Parts: sequence; structure tokens; C-alpha cells
Amino acid sequence: MVSQNLSIVMPHSKSLLRTIRQRLSEPLYVSSIYLMGGTIVSSVFGFLFWLIAARLTTTSDVGLATAIISSIALLTGMFDCGLGPSLIYYASAKHQNPMGFIKTAIGFGWIVSSIVGISYLIGLPFWSPALVEIQQNYLITVIFVVFTTINFVLGLQDVAMLSLRKTQYVFWRNVACNTPPTLLLLVFYLFGAGYEIIFLAYTIPNIIVGIIVGLFILPRYLKGYTFFGSINFNVASKMTRYGLVNHVSNLLWGLPNYVLPLITVNLISPEATGYFFVSWTVVNFILIIPRTVTTSLFAEGSRQQGALWKTTRQALILIFGLSLPLLVGLWYFGTVLLGLFGKGYADETLLRILLLSFVPFSINSIYFIILRIQSSFIGIICFAGTVAISVLVGAVLLISSFGLYGIALGWLVGHTTTMVCVVVIAIVKSKKTTYLLLGKMLKCL
Repeated sequence: MVSQNLSIVMPHSKSLLRTIRQRLSEPLYVSSIYLMGGTIVSSVFGFLFWLIAARLTTTSDVGLATAIISSIALLTGMFDCGLGPSLIYYASAKHQNPMGFIKTAIGFGWIVSSIVGISYLIGLPFWSPALVEIQQNYLITVIFVVFTTINFVLGLQDVAMLSLRKTQYVFWRNVACNTPPTLLLLVFYLFGAGYEIIFLAYTIPNIIVGIIVGLFILPRYLKGYTFFGSINFNVASKMTRYGLVNHVSNLLWGLPNYVLPLITVNLISPEATGYFFVSWTVVNFILIIPRTVTTSLFAEGSRQQGALWKTTRQALILIFGLSLPLLVGLWYFGTVLLGLFGKGYADETLLRILLLSFVPFSINSIYFIILRIQSSFIGIICFAGTVAISVLVGAVLLISSFGLYGIALGWLVGHTTTMVCVVVIAIVKSKKTTYLLLGKMLKCL
């Protein structure tokens, strides 16, 4: 009897495994898994790097180094001119010649990032007096400009490879950039301590990887690729409008992430900001899933717009399939993890409010990408602006009644309100594009 049951079960098990393997081999899943892997590698090794830096140097050195590196990240985010989204959209499209867009984006990337880096250094006395001492350190000054440009171009190279379905490159590039800094920090510490060793250990591996990739690796896999790119002004004019609209929408979409900690420290206290930041960091680790999956959705949806709703369904399945076990685990055991940072950080209510925002955040993220794929310029700006305003206004209003929880509730209510607004608009304007987009997306559920 047992052998007969096994003979029945085994073929079904093999069929199920075959189906799972086929599904996981689809481009959206492959890209998403590599992107998630690269982001996790960056996060883990980044945490290790700063942990060791804090042990080896002073708090002042760590603060100065993080301020310099954060300023580079801020410059990259504020002045990328939408080159990344524009490159994904056009280089992914089947009917386009991807190399023309890649070379033009790389060419502009070098120009924009170098101008921004040099201008920032020159104007340090005006917008960041605390960092003005790096102007007297010529080595740090040079590395600052070189890293700013290389870091910007590395991001565009990642986007180019994503557009061409070569996301394994993105994973290994993250490994190559994020593994050596910790070891290099230990070596530099043998010769002295200070913010300089932290900054140099963090940046030099990225610079070396950027040069090697640009000179040798990408030209080998992308026929016609050149290190500094080459600007085609016809291609550039085509990318400009799409890029700038998406740049503005990116700034609006990411605004709450930058402003919420500032609201907390100014309206409550620095101590409350610390409690919020730790829970926020834990939840953001899970938000890696919708962020990376929607990036893959952007590339795949731009490549095959006719199959957008099938790809959207795959994205939803992947997001909630991977996230559900993590969400359940954090819901019941998250305070244990938070307790590792200290007893005061183990706030179950704060964590759970933030965890509840996962669903509306994920739905909004997917809808945001769909608007991008559909080139709905007004929709993109309005949607991102609605999210930003709803979250920030909600947080400010709720602080007076709920204190620290008001910040988390602002994030939850803002994203939920935006999602509900989209549904209402869809019902009122049932024959408009918004309804078609939302209706098809909801069918994917």
C-alpha cells in the first residue's frame, strides 16, 4: 500500500518541482532575486563595516565619515536628472537600440556627477561648514570627487545590465564593492586612525571596481560600450522629458524617508528619533522586497508592455510570497530582535504599526511603476506628490495625539489614504486610464 501511495505522490511532486523551477526561471523572478541578493549583501557588509569602524575609531570620526558619504549619496539622489529610470525605460524596450541610450546616459553621468561633486566641495563653507576641513586634505578632496563620479556611473551601469537582463552582474558587483571595505579598514587602522581611514576604506574598493568594470568587463559583454560613453543629442532629447519627470517623482516619493526622522527630532526628541530609527530600519529591511521586485517589474514591463499585467501578477506573487513569512515572524518575535539594541528599543506597538504599512506601500509601489511604464507623466507626479503630502501631513497632525506612534501612523495612514484615493478615482472615472490600470492590477490579485 505504501509503495502504491509513493508511486502516486512522486510523479505529482516531480511535476510540482518542475513547475516551480520553470516559474523561478522567468526573467522577473531571476532579476528580482539577484537584485534582492545584491541589496542584502550591501546591507550586511555595510552593517559590519560601520560596526567595526565604531569600535576602532571615535564617535566624532564615524560621524564625520558618515556625513561625507551621506552627502555623496544625497548628491547622487538629488542630481541624477532621472537618468536611471529613463535608461531602464528606453534600454529595456525591444524596439529600441539599447547601446545608444546606455552610452548617452553614461556620458551625461560623468559630466553631471563631476560638476556636482566639484561644486559641492567649493561651496562647503556655505551649505556644510562642518565638513569644510576636508578642503585642506587634498587626498580626501580628490577621492571625494572621483568616488562621486564613479559611484554615479556604477549605478547607471547596474541599470544598463538590469535592462539587458544581466542582473547577475549587479549581484557580483555588489559583492565586489562591499566585501573589501571591512578588510581594508583593518589594514588602514595599522597605520593610524581617524575619519580618513574610514572614508578611504569605504570608497577605494568602489573606485577600483568601477574602473575595472568600465574598462574591461562591460566592453566585453556589451558590444560598443565605452568607458566615458558618448552623447547622442537626439537620444538625449528623447530621454530628457521622461527622465526629468521621473526625477521629480523620485524626489517626492522618497521625501518622507528623509523628512520623517527630522520631524521626529524637532517635534519630539532625539531619543525618540533613535527609537523610531531602529524600528524603521528593521521594517525597511523587508521593504527591500517590494523595492527590488518593482525595479525588475519596471524593466520587464518596459520590455514587454503587452504582457504588463501578467508581469504585474508575477510581481505581486513574489512580493507577498517572500514577505509573508518575514512579516509574521516580525509581528510575533520582532521585539526580540529590537531588544538586541537595548530594552528601550523593543517597542512592539511601534513596530506593528510600521509592519501594517507593508501592504499599502507594496500596492502603491506597483501602481507607481505601472504609471511609469504607461508614461503617464501627470499621473506619476500627482501620485508621488499625494503619497508625500499624505504621509508628512498625517505624521505632523498625529504627533500631538499619539506622540512617537504618530510618526508611524502618519506613514501608515498616508500610504493607505493614497491607495484608497486611487480606488475612489477609479470608480468615479471608470472609463479613464486610471480605472483600466487599477482594474487590471486588482485582477492580478
